Amino acid sequence: MQTGQLLKLDDLLVPGYQEKLLPLVEQKLRQNYNIRADQSLSEFGFSFPEAKFYLSDNFYLKPEGLGFFYNVYEIAPYAVGFQDIFIPYEEIQSLIKKNGLLAAELNQRD
Repeated sequence: MQTGQLLKLDDLLVPGYQEKLLPLVEQKLRQNYNIRADQSLSEFGFSFPEAKFYLSDNFYLKPEGLGFFYNVYEIAPYAVGFQDIFIPYEEIQSLIKKNGLLAAELNQRD
């Protein structure tokens, strides 16, 4: 993973990962702000295109997991700041491509 190649989530995760990852990332955002599942994110100043939560194209990999970064104004007002939502690999193990770059990197660490 040190080739300088620009990676996309599709390169690292199994097809259809969005179905499971999207609600998990939204749940983490809600946990960060103590927002219950029955409460609208817009009540807390968040806004999304078509009023639907989405996965940011801005993601990063750390030894502990996968993070998503939402810029200031992207989903919330300036006062809320940027959003950094982190998911430990243990929570998305089933979504990682078994023969992909991320799996190979994680296996080297074991």
